[in-house]
Amino acid sequence: MIRIGNIKLGVVSLEEDVFTYGNRIELGYIFTNEKISEYQRMKQAFREVYGYSCRLVPIRRRVKMLHKLVKEFAEICNTEQELLKHTPTADELAAGILELSKRVGPISTYKALAKDFGKDPDEVLKWPYSKVLGLLYADLEEYKFNERFTKVINAKYK
Repeated sequence: MIRIGNIKLGVVSLEEDVFTYGNRIELGYIFTNEKISEYQRMKQAFREVYGYSCRLVPIRRRVKMLHKLVKEFAEICNTEQELLKHTPTADELAAGILELSKRVGPISTYKALAKDFGKDPDEVLKWPYSKVLGLLYADLEEYKFNERFTKVINAKYK
């Protein structure tokens, strides 16, 4: 792959380190935007990932690239749903976790990562997506362990 400023020429895979957490967030916004057509969403996603208009690519190649991009993004979403699955507890629901999530969206995630690593949140958006996914997975598994451990200790001393 060759970069000319923000333009990435060549093959870009959403699984490579050139795909950032910021790209992932932006693709999420693009693909959930129901105000534009599906093709418009794919075009915007293409520009986000590659840095230039898909209309600069010959039509046959463009169709292949757009389909690959959509397929890879769907795989990323499926992987996230599998790895980061967490059912809120009754206490979390009562406290309004779903409303909080709707209000702040992904900013709370990269804000927390920035705080954990002593970085500016904008820097976290530039991290490779695979790194952020790994960190989020590790954090979730640690949280689940701590919840189980607390229950075991509480049961032991009741």
